[in-house]
Amino acid sequence: MVAGKRSVPPGTDHRMANNDLEFAAQMPTREVRKVDRFSLLALGAARKALEQSGLDETTKTTCGIIAGNMFAGWTFTEPQLRALHGPGLHEVSPYLATAWFPAAPQGQITIQLRLRGFAKTVTTDRCAGGLSIGMAFDRIRHGKSELLLAGGVEAPLTPLVERSLPHTGKPSPSLCEAAAFVLLAPARPGGLLVRAHEHLLLRRRSDDAERIARHLEALRHKAGPGAAPVRSIFLNLPPGYDLRRQIEEVLDAGWPEAICRRLDLTAAIGETFAASGALAVVAACEALEEDPDAAALIISIGHQTCDLLWIDRSR
Repeated sequence: MVAGKRSVPPGTDHRMANNDLEFAAQMPTREVRKVDRFSLLALGAARKALEQSGLDETTKTTCGIIAGNMFAGWTFTEPQLRALHGPGLHEVSPYLATAWFPAAPQGQITIQLRLRGFAKTVTTDRCAGGLSIGMAFDRIRHGKSELLLAGGVEAPLTPLVERSLPHTGKPSPSLCEAAAFVLLAPARPGGLLVRAHEHLLLRRRSDDAERIARHLEALRHKAGPGAAPVRSIFLNLPPGYDLRRQIEEVLDAGWPEAICRRLDLTAAIGETFAASGALAVVAACEALEEDPDAAALIISIGHQTCDLLWIDRSR
């Protein structure tokens, strides 16, 4: 379990220095010039997760990966588009297609880390990182995979992306680039466990809060009678989410013991879009290391989807 992230206080430069990012990704400078920052961030986080796993080199190669993102690679694409509309087509990099497309981080991770297992990219909304971890959990639970890296990545800090976001037209001080990946395997006694996963499509209607409440109850049922009590809730909501109050009321009624242990990831870390759900899982795992008899509930809500994860310690 590890996160490689870049989040900084408002008013400072959001961008990680290139030499730091190259060091984390461990790619030659010549190759770095061919990829987007979201691939470098993902590779750095995935590499660190595997390094801390204690797996031998042979076992590592059997690992697969499920990676989520929302915007794909605009740090590479935007300058190329400016070149296209300026000097012309001859100035556009031949690596544009492979650097920009959503599956680029998945591809770079499998190539650079020599992974040969199942590989998939999830591109939805800000729930993509959490959904990737949920999908990895489902594959392992059904015996389809034995070892999976899963998480999310986002590098949205470009002028075009910043101006496309729903704020006043100025760069948002909370916008961050981030990557977070966890390593999932069949449960072992004493290990952290994704116990249950629920995912639903949102209709953007007034009954969304009721539907989320029903799925939360389904999540509790899936966790089973042996699950630890939920004492930490991690909320991963869009800024200014219009159903926040209704969701808070559902949580207050269903998990009163967690009222004082609720963390809003967007407010605490910043807006990282598809990486946010994976960062929430990392934060939950760290919380459970300190409170091994408790469970953590993660609620990620985007403009299209809602993803729910229940994590506790295997017994």
